[in-house]
Formats: sequence, structure tokens, C-alpha cells
Amino acid sequence: MMAPGRHLVVVLVMATFMGTNYGQEGLEVFPVEGGTFTCGNQMMDVVLVLDVSDDAAALEAFRSFAVEFARFANLDSGLVRIGVVTYSAEVDQRVDLTRFTQTEALVRFLTSLRLQRGRRDTAGGLQAMRQLFTPERGDRPDAPNLALLLTTGNSVLRATQVPEEANLAHEAGISVFAVAVGIKDEKEVDTIVSSPAEETKFVVNSLEDLAILPDVVVGQMCARLQSQVVDELQASSRLDLIFLLHFSDKMNQRSLSRVQAFMKSMVDKADIDSGAVRVGTAVYRR
Repeated sequence: MMAPGRHLVVVLVMATFMGTNYGQEGLEVFPVEGGTFTCGNQMMDVVLVLDVSDDAAALEAFRSFAVEFARFANLDSGLVRIGVVTYSAEVDQRVDLTRFTQTEALVRFLTSLRLQRGRRDTAGGLQAMRQLFTPERGDRPDAPNLALLLTTGNSVLRATQVPEEANLAHEAGISVFAVAVGIKDEKEVDTIVSSPAEETKFVVNSLEDLAILPDVVVGQMCARLQSQVVDELQASSRLDLIFLLHFSDKMNQRSLSRVQAFMKSMVDKADIDSGAVRVGTAVYRR
């Protein structure tokens, strides 16, 4: 039983969520019981920003990714709202956060998306994304704002405006994630995503590699929200912090080092010496 006035926070740490390049042999992805994450009772307002400027294969891969993302994010729970922006040379679709309350309705919409070939204007896509996070478009004041960009390349149009649009999103409190396929120069993506980039940027070599990522990205979003909650509670409250660690027999030293670094970064912020924060750890395997 917890003492009165103390908050309990459990942080789930899974080795599969560590790292940024997922087109590599040996990546282990753990199955998710029931097919969804819920981030506990955490609400999320998420806007998917889809680059539809490339070709039919890329569009189909992004559709499939978005469908699986919606399933893993558990849109049907009511805790998660998902909006959509599609862009190429200009923004083609803006879908408010209130439009879809059921996963299957979102799936039908995504299936209807069409290719809009043209020169890529990522700044326009980011601007349209930011404009969806308003009460009129369904943004909830008590729900964290997150955005996920899916793209196959860097900007062709208005490339110099990408950092400005990204900064406006960051300043508005939007956590920006990105999945980039087949890009060689990651500088633009690095300016778009929220820091640290190793937690919000996912780079894959081919469209086929996207299939392993939807649950990983949702998991990283959950982890980021958990970290933010812990930061807020540590600043104002007494806290019992428990790390629930998933370890695999195939886990390598690099993954273990990243888990340790993540835990250390949170513990370093904690006021343990005064007794305000207590830390525990539990380990499990599948």
C-alpha cells in the first residue's frame, strides 16, 4: 500500500524500442498481447503527416503503416485521437482529430487516399499539421500533442522553411516523430523531430522495412509520455518510481547499455537523497 500523498509511476522499458535504424538484420520485435498499446490511461492527440509525392508503392506502404499504427494506438479506446495530413507539392488532405472515433472508419479513409505526384513541400505539411492542434479541430487541452511524419525524401520546395516550421511545432509543445525511408542525408529529418533524435527518428532502408515499425513507434510515443509525466511529478510531488524491464535472451550489450542509459537519465533527475523519490525495479521475460 502506498503512503498518502505519494504518486506511483511505472515505466515500461523494452529493448526493442532502443535505436533509430531499423533496416538491419537482427532486430527483434516482441509481439504485443491483444494487438494494442494503451499507454495506461494516457490520452494522446496524434496527427499523421503522410508524404504522398513519391509513387504508388510508397503510398501503399504508408497506408499500411498508418492502418497498423491506428490499430496499435487503440483508437477505439477513446483515449487516442488521430488526425491526418497528406501533402506533396501542396497539402491535399486535412482531417480533423474529431473525425474518426473507430479504427475501421480511419482504415476506410486511408484506403481511399490517392497519389499526388509532385515536388515535395514538407514545410507545408508541417504547417498544416500544427494548425490541426486547435480546439476547433478537436485538440484536447489535457491530451499531449504528437505528430508522426512519414516520408521518402527531403524537401524540394521551400526546403529553407522546414527548420522554421519544425521549430514552431516544437515551441507549441508538439512532440514530432518521423519515419524516413531510403534517405541518405538525415539533416533535414534531424531538424524536424523532437530531441533527442535517437528516440523520435526512425530510418529504414526500404518500404518493406516499414512493416516492423508501427508498434515500435507507438511504444516510443508511450515511453516519451511516461517520461514527461515523471518529470512533472518529480518537480512537484513525492514519487514512487518503478522500472518494469523486458529483457530478451537475444538482447545484446548495445541494447542493454541503452536501457541503462535511459534509466540513469531518469534517476539522475530524481530527488532520492531527500526521500521524496523512491525507485524500484522489476524484470520479466516472455
